[in-house]
Amino acid sequence: FGSSAATALGSLRRRLASTHACASALGCAQASDMAPPGAPPKWTAERVLGAASALYGGAGVDAAARRLADKELSAFQHSDAAVSLSAALLAEHGSWAPAAGEAVAPAALLLLAQTVLRRLQKPGTLRGAVPTAEELLSLAASLHTRHVKVAQALARAAALLWLRSGSPPVEQALSALGAAGPSAGGLVMLAALGALPEEASNKEVLGDNRAQVIRLLNMAAIPVLDALAALPEVPAAPRLAAAAAWLGIADAPAALPRLTASALVPLALHTAAVGGEGESAAACDFLDVLLKQSGCSPQALMPLLDVILGLLAAARPSSEGARRALGKFVADAVSAWSELFVVPGAAPAKQWEQLLEVLLCCASWGMESAAVTLPAWTSLNTAASRAGLSAVYAPVFANAVRAYRLASRFPEDFPAWTFEAQDAFRDFRDELRDLLRRIVDAAALPAFVSEVCAEALAASPGSAAPGDLPWRLREEPLHALSAVAAAVCAGCNSGAAGAGPVMTVLGALNALAGEASNALAGHRQLLCSFLVCSSVYVPVLALPHRQPGVGQGLELALSRVLELARFSLSVPQESSDSAEAAFPFRAKQDHAGAVCILKLCMGCNQELAGGGAEVFHAIRADHATQLARLLQQAPGALQPPSLLVLTQSLSLVAQHRGELAGGLLSDCLAALAAAAGGTAALTSAAEVMQRCRAQRDALGASLETAWPSFAEACGHAEPEPLAKLLGAIAEGAPVGSLGALSRLIAQAFERRAEARVALFSAAVSLAHRAMEEPVAAAGLLEELLLGLSQIAWAELDALGALGQRLMLVADPMVRHSGEAEAVGCELSERERALLEAWSRCVWEVGRHAPHCLGLAASRLVLRAAAAAIAAPTQAPPARTLALLGEPWSDEALRARWRHTLDEPAAEATSALGLCSLGALVMRGLLKALLGQMPITAVGVVVPAARGLLEIGGAAAFAAWASRAVEGEGFPEGTKAEAKERFVRELSSSGDNTTHFKQLLKRFCTRKGGT
Repeated sequence: FGSSAATALGSLRRRLASTHACASALGCAQASDMAPPGAPPKWTAERVLGAASALYGGAGVDAAARRLADKELSAFQHSDAAVSLSAALLAEHGSWAPAAGEAVAPAALLLLAQTVLRRLQKPGTLRGAVPTAEELLSLAASLHTRHVKVAQALARAAALLWLRSGSPPVEQALSALGAAGPSAGGLVMLAALGALPEEASNKEVLGDNRAQVIRLLNMAAIPVLDALAALPEVPAAPRLAAAAAWLGIADAPAALPRLTASALVPLALHTAAVGGEGESAAACDFLDVLLKQSGCSPQALMPLLDVILGLLAAARPSSEGARRALGKFVADAVSAWSELFVVPGAAPAKQWEQLLEVLLCCASWGMESAAVTLPAWTSLNTAASRAGLSAVYAPVFANAVRAYRLASRFPEDFPAWTFEAQDAFRDFRDELRDLLRRIVDAAALPAFVSEVCAEALAASPGSAAPGDLPWRLREEPLHALSAVAAAVCAGCNSGAAGAGPVMTVLGALNALAGEASNALAGHRQLLCSFLVCSSVYVPVLALPHRQPGVGQGLELALSRVLELARFSLSVPQESSDSAEAAFPFRAKQDHAGAVCILKLCMGCNQELAGGGAEVFHAIRADHATQLARLLQQAPGALQPPSLLVLTQSLSLVAQHRGELAGGLLSDCLAALAAAAGGTAALTSAAEVMQRCRAQRDALGASLETAWPSFAEACGHAEPEPLAKLLGAIAEGAPVGSLGALSRLIAQAFERRAEARVALFSAAVSLAHRAMEEPVAAAGLLEELLLGLSQIAWAELDALGALGQRLMLVADPMVRHSGEAEAVGCELSERERALLEAWSRCVWEVGRHAPHCLGLAASRLVLRAAAAAIAAPTQAPPARTLALLGEPWSDEALRARWRHTLDEPAAEATSALGLCSLGALVMRGLLKALLGQMPITAVGVVVPAARGLLEIGGAAAFAAWASRAVEGEGFPEGTKAEAKERFVRELSSSGDNTTHFKQLLKRFCTRKGGT
């Protein structure tokens, strides 16, 4: 360590001259090409610098040159010359910059430094000239002022060389550090010292010496920590970073007592409180390691805790970041030490109580500090419950609840916060709700509910409390009350439902909902929180209606809340006003009023459907109004998802009575006709049909009066919502409506080509209905499926496209997607989508209503499938292949399917002559395995071939397979004997699906395919 920097740099320059003879200043590729055959590339300074100039040359270098340079430098980093040449280049060109400008120089220098580091981090013997640790440290010191990251990488590389030696010179390094102080050389030495424990974890580099090296470092840890504490002139961040590394490897019982008198702990806490972002991060890392080590030595914890408490008492965090850092440290300390201090039969220690008081204090520092400390209370609650000390810690938890509730109040300047800060605050409130559910147990619930409800009532504008409290003070109790709804509602089923928290909440909600006008005149967030709170207390609101004599005088609470929720539908979910935009009127993602109505209808649908159903009719009128406004795109109308929530609410009630269901559906169909196929009306009508299926007769009556206008609207409706509604009608309408529905589907399918893919799903729904009522729906479904199949075939066979593809499958050529031979025969996206929808429809009909899948429809879809798999593709038609692989459980359908596969395919006569459709399907599947589909298609192609065997049986399958492999050159290079053996073994594979797959793969892979 006595050599000067100049001497060390001179040594590196001599290495450059002696070890790496300079080649001609040619380009990277030329220099590589000049290397002797079989010899490694001759890495020269010019070559590496040229590649670096190209890679970091800025916008003036084209992309191809940049990619070549990146590849060149990657190869250099793995070469034996990487370490010595990179170090020599750094010594020679420490201020070098490519011609493109000085700004890119640091990136190139950092690349060279990282090359040295990464090469030393890899196991194995280093070849060639390698700089010594002394040379690397001297080089790092010379670069530290201008290039800190470069110097740090070189210092870490020097530490790796020390570790590779098996005996790191820690004492000499400490001596050099003490002499250099805060100079560049001292900071470099400090970085190398800090890297020693971290790099010692690299098992591959140290190998068998690792245990010895770790032992040496462990013995040196305490002297290093003492030395770091005695360097007040050195900056805090690098000192604490090095101290964290050495503390992590130190023996905790020996190190922790020394830290009680060390300057490192005060330095870390002070830096966390007042330091910048980088300094605070280093301090927090040190404190994290301290906490981890303290758990390993409980006996040394108390003196250390005394020191920490004293320092925390004097801490004055100067910024939000500092408060967050200190709060996190305190929270982590509580979490780490809960198991040590919260033990059965032991009173809490005084220091532990003081630490919990500090944790409470952190909640008053602001939302960010409160948010980072929340997990500590969860850990403490878990420890107290496990130790049976929940009652002992109940006062602490009560104080914590009050402190965090204060922190969860909306700040006055909340609208001025950034979107990220607003989202963080809402996340904090959600996390607080989770904590309240855990902390407020059965014993604490009555007092908590009484306290929160009293605050909500006292803050009410109609209360006797003097003054008009700000809305944010009135909103927070509602937010807190909603957190414990599950625990309160559980009391509705107990024998004491008429007392305690249940009645307290019922009385509060009744009183607050009675002031609807005042609530609306308040703030949108206040109203939103009240509705969210009410929506989670449905069992409480319904209690007077379900248990006579309970809650006398409070029967109006439910209707009052519903009335308030109805009024709130006029409140826009989002506001363009800058002051209100920060308070979206929603629960989760939908309008808060609509969600509240949904929750109330979910819990009280039978009560709301009884009697005159006055509330239902009122909400139904609101629904009709909102639907019309949405279709007219009126300002402030409910958004489509929220309107659907409102439809769901009404459907839950209407499902109990036919006249309610019929009236609701009539509203939706009337809006559909008025808007000429509005999407919102379609989705609402589909929702009613699905949920009110039990009232089929009433739904059918509404449909009968609306068919003419409905048919006209179908000509303009969006395909997906239209298909969903038609499918819902197919499954929910009475039998008498199915004929009109079938005609409507067929008419729309014929007239609207763009809707055909979606409309196939309506036929699928009709198939499900046919399974329930085969007599009534079978004829309609068979006729509909045939009609749809004929139209789909006609579209796919435009200009004879299907016939041309069937001709392709017969020739011996294997085509590949994207190549010239495949141009014109590949399926378009539209064709693929239509075929896949058709195949799915047929598959569903065959499974659920096999008697409805006739011979004619089977013939059409099988011919279309055979033509489709004849085309090369990178996106196999999975549903079509699944249809081919379906063995069908219905014997009559199996017979029809087998008969169709045995029929001759007149289109394919070029190479095979007149052959069966089954042979063409099998040949197409073989071509797919030979390369016309990607290798990943094996999982769907092989089952399709297996399906042919199961449908046809061994004899028919053997005939199909024999014709499929006929022809000269198919597969290429396969002899006739091999084909015969393949067919024989494949058709006799029986139930052994694995053997079947292996035979197919062997037969096709051998030819160079997939």
